Amino acid sequence: MIGPILGGVPKIRYTSDATNVVFDGNSLVFGQGSSGGQSMPAQLAALAPIGGRLSITNLGISGQNLGQMRSNASDVDGAWVDGKRNVLLVWEGTNALNYGGTVNNAYNDTAAYCAERLALHPWLIVLLTTIPRQNQGATQADTDAYNAKLTDYNTRIKSGYKAMGAKAVIDVRQEGSPFAFANYLPATFDAPGVGSLWASEGAMRVHLNNAGYGVVAQMVADGLKRLPAR
Repeated sequence: MIGPILGGVPKIRYTSDATNVVFDGNSLVFGQGSSGGQSMPAQLAALAPIGGRLSITNLGISGQNLGQMRSNASDVDGAWVDGKRNVLLVWEGTNALNYGGTVNNAYNDTAAYCAERLALHPWLIVLLTTIPRQNQGATQADTDAYNAKLTDYNTRIKSGYKAMGAKAVIDVRQEGSPFAFANYLPATFDAPGVGSLWASEGAMRVHLNNAGYGVVAQMVADGLKRLPAR
């Protein structure tokens, strides 16, 4: 996790009376590919530091991109709760960069999304980087080019999150993560310890199953433990 994590800085108390946690994003937030209600936000809510003491409001929508999140942000703005610490977790980028979207536009939409939310309420915003993606029927050249854009976007938000007003970035490709790919060959997506994390979607590797979402949830939980309360 990248962020101003300093010794002695008050941390957040994750209880229903003190804190409100909202998750916005795409189908990965919604939980496509999961079963039994085990979306990533649901699994996150069960882990420390939350440990089941509050429910996470899941506003993820399948197919949603950053531009749509900006246009349809009334759900996020309406999820703010006065009198509590309000944490807004944001996971998108992969849809914004699909179908020819540019890194510059995706970065600018992320920055504008943060600015627009903060103009209304002092959210504690936490951004997540993207996982690798292999689209159905894509050539290897297309897969490499698309993932190069994802990597570029991740790099830019990791260096620019403070300027956006976000408090931290949780890098889901951090050292030791199964999503820290060296290349984007089919064998890499299906490697031991990685292939078992994807949802069953044929040759496509876009969504995760319960185990995959659990891996991401643990990284986010570890980041929330160190998130300062202001």
